[in-house]
Formats: sequence, structure tokens, C-alpha cells
Amino acid sequence: IGSQHPVCHSVDPRDRRLRVSVLIQWENSNVIIDCGPDFREQMLGTLSRNCGPNNPLPEVAGILFTHEHADHVAGLDDIRPFVFNQGDMPIYGHRRVLETLKRRFDYVFATENRYPGAPSVSAWEVQNNVPISIGNIQVVPIEVFHGSLQVFGYRFDNIAYLTDVKTIAPKEIEKLKGLDILVINALRYESHDTHLNIAEAIALAAEIGAKRTYFTHISHNMGFHAEVEKNLPPTIYLAYDGLTLPQAMKRSIFMYLFLFAALWVVFQYVNNVKVYENQESRIEKLQTKLEEASLRSDSLSSRMSDAEYFTIKGNENAYTYFENDGLDLDVLVPKIMDGMYAKTTVDGNDLIPFEGTARPFQINNVQLLNHRWLIADFSDGDRWGEILVQYFINEDGTMDYETIESLVYPE
Repeated sequence: IGSQHPVCHSVDPRDRRLRVSVLIQWENSNVIIDCGPDFREQMLGTLSRNCGPNNPLPEVAGILFTHEHADHVAGLDDIRPFVFNQGDMPIYGHRRVLETLKRRFDYVFATENRYPGAPSVSAWEVQNNVPISIGNIQVVPIEVFHGSLQVFGYRFDNIAYLTDVKTIAPKEIEKLKGLDILVINALRYESHDTHLNIAEAIALAAEIGAKRTYFTHISHNMGFHAEVEKNLPPTIYLAYDGLTLPQAMKRSIFMYLFLFAALWVVFQYVNNVKVYENQESRIEKLQTKLEEASLRSDSLSSRMSDAEYFTIKGNENAYTYFENDGLDLDVLVPKIMDGMYAKTTVDGNDLIPFEGTARPFQINNVQLLNHRWLIADFSDGDRWGEILVQYFINEDGTMDYETIESLVYPE
């Protein structure tokens, strides 16, 4: 508040750094990690496009807390709309964290003489080396240290989220092997007593070895997003408010379903041979179950394929085009998307041929369709629209963009 640092006055929306939090969406489940003082603003921005008369407020399966510092818990009171919609909010954290929340938000935990509008929670203790099931999500706690304070990070399949890390034990690093995406804190260039600086974060990311790493919990002292990111290693990026990462877990769902069905049939077959006399009848039933499971897996695979058909992921020709040019999509796609966001100024984004009402239109999300086109949506907070953009990759690695179609939805 009142800072005169240049980053705090940047027109690049990626330089607007609220307190850290993340929404994990897996199939039909939504899980939030931490709800700091900016939680209400973050939820309004995240849900504004998806909630309305035909799309009610989604349920949140639970909130995972990393630790009890105010920048991670001070927004707990703002879970009220979710509680009014779905009932008690499940919250998860270390015993120490839960006890701290009970003291700070005693009215939330009260069982007698409750204020009628107070939110309510059901508290669940998180212990290291004990996985948690939240809805249909399996969560693995990762123990790290924020100076001398114990903090939990969390792994979801092949994605992990760690914040406020200064040190981590080798046995906890082993729990992070095989990740597609790692999100971890990197506060600034200078050393800090309780946070990783950027050099320490890069070294730890290299040791963990995720395919892609995103730095979060970034101070304005880190510098401008565009300038910092261009100097990072090829598989490391700066996260920013509103960033949406692909659900890497989806790529494994069909394989998991198939292996589960196959292992189930093998187990049942061997068991029946040893125990049951009527082998032929049992095997026939198992074959029927396998066929049904295979049909369900085929259906799921088909739906996933349909969902990604008009995206860069589902376009083999576009993949081949980039590979023939020796381009790495894991590096190129974020660069193309960042180029779209970087065109934002105080007057809006020159790719959007409309004027906002209360404020300039800003690009929210970008989706690559193929090697030449992308689609993006935009909003001024009141109205929403979309643009179809043609993009070009120049020989020097820079990007050019040209809007070829656009629309704004009626209010």
C-alpha cells in the first residue's frame, strides 16, 4: 500500500501480485489451498465467468492450509457464500494450524450461541506421511520448513504445490519425484531468512526435476515479470494472478482405468480358480465386467479426446509442424500466451477492438488451437467477449499477433 516501486505501478497484469492461493479442479471436485486476505477478490475473479442463473456457485470439497501465517488464513471469514450454499466447509491443516484458527476465528468454530451469519467448518488434522482423500482427490502432504516453522505442501497426482519453503528434507524431496508441474515459492533475488530466493528455488527445482516449474509467492522486489522470466531456465516460469495450468493428471486417467480393470480381472480370476468350483460361470461374469469397464474407459477417453480436439494438445498436425521446425511446445506455448498478456496497457489491449465501460477490457484466458490460430476471452468486469487471433513466430523468436474475428456478448 502506497509503494512507489515501479513494479507496483506496472501496466502488465502479471505484475499485480496478490497473496498466494490456488484452486485445484479435478473432475467434479474443487479444492482450495490457503485463503489469505485477498481470497474474496480472487474468488470473484475466478468464478465471475462461471456463476449465474444457469451455473450456480460450485461446491468446494475442502480448503487445505499450508500454515497459520495471516497472509495464508486471514480470508477464512469469506468462505460464507460457499457455506451458505453447501453447509460446513471441510478444512485441513496441521494440528497447530487448526488450533490457531480456533483462537483467531472462535466464532467460526463456536457450537453454542453462534452468530446466525457466521461461516461454519469441519476441521481435519493433516499428518505427514498420511495421504488425505478429499472427494475423489488423493492428496499427499509434503513437509517443508519456513525458517523453523513446519509447513505443509501438497501433491495431487503429478502436480505439487509448495509455498513458504526455506528448507526441505531429502526424504520429502523423494515424494516429489516424477512431477509434471511443480509450483514453489521464490521471493526475490536477495537472500531471505525464511523464504527461498530465486537462486535457491532454481536449484531446488532442478533437484526435484519436474517437467515444468512455476514460481509463486513473488515480491515486487523480484522485478518485472517479463524481464525476470526471460532470464529463467527453459522449463521454469513465473506464475501470476489468474494463471490457469492444464490438468496434467487427465493424460493418465485412461491408463489408470485400464490398468485397474485389468488387475481387477486378473485378481478375481486367480482367486476363483483357487476357491470357486464354478469357474466358467465366474469367468464369464468377469469378462462381462471387463467389457463394461472397457466401454466406460473408451467413453471417457472419447470425451477427453473431444474436449481437446480443437486445442494444440489434440492437433497432431500442429505438433508435427512445430517439431519439424525444432520448436519445443513446453517452452513455446507459455511464451505465446505471455506475449498476448504483455500487450496489455493502461488503455486496454490493442488486440481487443472494443472499449470497456467501467474500465478497459483485459485478456483473461488464452487457448492455442493450432500452429497459427489462438482464441482468447476478455472482460472489463461487466461484459465478456472473445477474439480469434492469428499469430506468427518470427525468426528471431519474437511473436506477432493479428485479430481476425471478435465479439462481445450482450449484457
